[in-house]
Amino acid sequence: MAAVSPRSHRIGVIPGDGTGPEVVGEGLKVLEVVRSGFDVEPVTFDLGALLSEFQRGIEAQLSGDAQSHYDLAMTYREMGLLEQAVGSFRLAAQDRVPWR
Repeated sequence: MAAVSPRSHRIGVIPGDGTGPEVVGEGLKVLEVVRSGFDVEPVTFDLGALLSEFQRGIEAQLSGDAQSHYDLAMTYREMGLLEQAVGSFRLAAQDRVPWR
């Protein structure tokens, strides 16, 4: 990665992060107009891919831990991620627990 000068900025862009890709596009247009004197590099991130990678890492760490799968399922449910919640509830139900 190249050195970044004090007047150079990398800005993370996540299209479709809830604001809508058209809003992000217009925001980038505004940034282009007002960035006088600054070097700006927009870096686009795929939110879906980031979330999937995070979930794979979490699932690997929780293997065999029913309580953690249950807690994760509750978190997903509170976030409105119902498919992920159901999947984690199923994993929690399959894990061996000491009281069975």
